[in-house]
Amino acid sequence: MSEPIVYDNSAVVLFTDNELDTIPTNATAIPTNATAIPTNATAIPTNATIIIPNATESWTFDNSVNGSKFVGKVTMQNGSGINLEGEGYVSSSGESTSGLSNLTITAWVKPSFDGSAEFTVVSKENSFELTINNILEPKRIAKFSIFDGIKWHTIETTSTLGSDWSHLAATFNGTAMVIYTNGTISNSNTIIETVSIVNAEGSLEPKKPGLVESHSDVVIGASLDNTRTVDDVKNQFTGKIHDVTIYDEYLNAEQIKEIYLRSLPLIFTSDYSSEAVQQETEASPSTENETEERDR
Repeated sequence: MSEPIVYDNSAVVLFTDNELDTIPTNATAIPTNATAIPTNATAIPTNATIIIPNATESWTFDNSVNGSKFVGKVTMQNGSGINLEGEGYVSSSGESTSGLSNLTITAWVKPSFDGSAEFTVVSKENSFELTINNILEPKRIAKFSIFDGIKWHTIETTSTLGSDWSHLAATFNGTAMVIYTNGTISNSNTIIETVSIVNAEGSLEPKKPGLVESHSDVVIGASLDNTRTVDDVKNQFTGKIHDVTIYDEYLNAEQIKEIYLRSLPLIFTSDYSSEAVQQETEASPSTENETEERDR
């Protein structure tokens, strides 16, 4: 019988048949259609960093308000957000969020569940709202609503909020609406309906709902309605709000979870912060005028 030849890297070595190692009977065969791993392949690290884009607008309320106005009774504490008593809110220019194509909102809330039938966390007139039911049924659920120019579309959490801190997030990409609590998807919905609009030729054409352009202010802690009167205030929040962000991006579930985890240590220590560094906004001349105008 001929002797098989086995090669190593340096020389030819001869072995007899009985000297060859046999392949174990339980060995796993390599499939004939297997794809070879390229020699320059880069392994995916197990600790890959989840990228969070820069926020379009953000309010951490850590001794600064980013040019926003405090209207009514608003107290800001060092490192623990703002405290609202149902008689005040924060207003900020809405120009940076006037033409959103996608939307993500995140916020930490600690409602006291005393006051308005519904609490507004953050809103933009005729554009979007993130709210919490207080007296309205079902009680203590969060809601995310967007306005498409004709009607509002709303999605609710499937679980209720407690009286301690909760992290809320909501996303919209033109068709999909998702709402999160504490970094986890609570509910989702897809808008598949279309509306008819008049085009330049004067005929009707179908159009999918989406965010309409709005130059209204972004309001934290209340909703404003200018339909009949100027800045009619409703659904004022009672409790604390912290770390509000708005993105012109449709963030995915991993990114929402990452935002929740990154901000969690801040919330753990927020109730142990120092005394309020800014008292009710009567100290600010610009907000004095705002408050007086509403009291008339």
